Amino acid sequence: MIIIVRHGQTIWNILKKKQGHKNSKLTNKGKIQGLKVAKFLDKKFISNDNFIIYASPIKRVVDYISIIDKNLKYFQLTKKVKYLNSLKEHKFGKWEGKTIKEIKIKYKDEFLSREKDKWNYKIPNGESYKILHVKLNKFLKKKINYRK
Repeated sequence: MIIIVRHGQTIWNILKKKQGHKNSKLTNKGKIQGLKVAKFLDKKFISNDNFIIYASPIKRVVDYISIIDKNLKYFQLTKKVKYLNSLKEHKFGKWEGKTIKEIKIKYKDEFLSREKDKWNYKIPNGESYKILHVKLNKFLKKKINYRK
């Protein structure tokens, strides 16, 4: 079974800023979302014998996993988490920390180029969706083949 969990809401989510590899703190809502994930996992699993978490090492993700871990009743995640750079979020490069409105003004030509081909367009100092896809596919193939 694979369960995919996204980190909880952050300040930059509210401000609609691109985060990518930069960090933004979890909001109170984001922390509550972590509590809900802990409750969900408690219902699904009684022990953590065959349980591994693969996660991005970005601080908002580490903080989110910590909230989940502290609120589990039946098991702990701490020893079951493997932080991998290959799972870092989509890198928005020099757009990180900026809103779409700011990006459209400051990087108009780049923004328009990306709009024409979001899959292949590589954001300066960032990555395209294609690069992200290749990176995640390598991870998935490696983990799926490892389990067989």
